[in-house]
Amino acid sequence: MDRVSDGLVLADKNLRYQQNLKARRIALVELPTNRWPVLKALLTQIVSVVESARPGSDTIVTAAEGL
Repeated sequence: MDRVSDGLVLADKNLRYQQNLKARRIALVELPTNRWPVLKALLTQIVSVVESARPGSDTIVTAAEGL
């Protein structure tokens, strides 16, 4: 994300159903869990997704099976 973009990184899988974010120009990055061992293993992928996020984007980071 560039410095003027707003973004939200979260593990709440229900936010997209609870809030109408379509009119917002915020990038959403949804994590598969809030468990640190899993997130630590996905850190490179998470950083890549956050860096490429654009206003209005909605990206789900997925964990490899077995994590």
